[in-house]
Amino acid sequence: MGDPHGATGPGPPAGSARGPRRSGAHGVRRPGARPGGRTTSPPISWLVAALGLVLLVAGLVGAAAGWAVPGLVIVFLAGVTCLVAALVVGRPAAVQAGGDAEGRTAFRFELSPMVVEDILETGLPAAAAIYSFVHTQLADDARSRDVRTRLQDQVVKVVQQNAFNRPVGAAEIERVLATGTQAERVLAFGLMQGDTSLATVPRLVRGIAHARSGNEQYHALLAAKARWPALSDIERDRLCGLIRTAPYLDDGEDRRELKAELLDRCASAPPADRCG
Repeated sequence: MGDPHGATGPGPPAGSARGPRRSGAHGVRRPGARPGGRTTSPPISWLVAALGLVLLVAGLVGAAAGWAVPGLVIVFLAGVTCLVAALVVGRPAAVQAGGDAEGRTAFRFELSPMVVEDILETGLPAAAAIYSFVHTQLADDARSRDVRTRLQDQVVKVVQQNAFNRPVGAAEIERVLATGTQAERVLAFGLMQGDTSLATVPRLVRGIAHARSGNEQYHALLAAKARWPALSDIERDRLCGLIRTAPYLDDGEDRRELKAELLDRCASAPPADRCG
């Protein structure tokens, strides 16, 4: 699931360059600010980063002053370590270490509870910002693809529950499909998988035939699969014809598999209702 099926296909990869922002009850919360407007101490990541910069500057000064090499190495390593740690602190993912079946150490990346709380509090735009941030930061690198896929799929699962402080309804879905970002469109179809009453045939047609990214098309197919039992024969016929002819469905393995599965359902319909 997730990004491998979205790396190719219509439009660029889902998302924008916007990163996640800590949100409050009335919108986006600035780092170090509480909902009531009172300022707290700077986040620990700022302090760690500042310490790293101080150490690196001290190392440069020491090099110019002729400090011994072992001392310079220690100072530079400490500075670099602090900067790396600052990049990790406050990221949207938490790392869990464990053992695999062969006794080797394995790492799992999960959305942090704070990020999940932000999504539920702020709604679809926050979820889309985090989805885009994960996509952009991890890029299309084979070494990080599994992590990116896992985190993006977790965002979709949170959205599927529609447990936001203000649940998404039909009007918001229509807004997203009309003017939303690529990431919002992906998540709109993810939400339809959880609330199939929102997965109307016209919306499914837009996601399958007029998707702006491979991820959107993939999740539109999943939404069609989830909605399938409740569709009328006429609605199924329309989707069957569309799935046979829509572009890009064969571009990714996951989309090809879903296309084949849905077309099998078309072929297994009673002769009078069979598509085509």
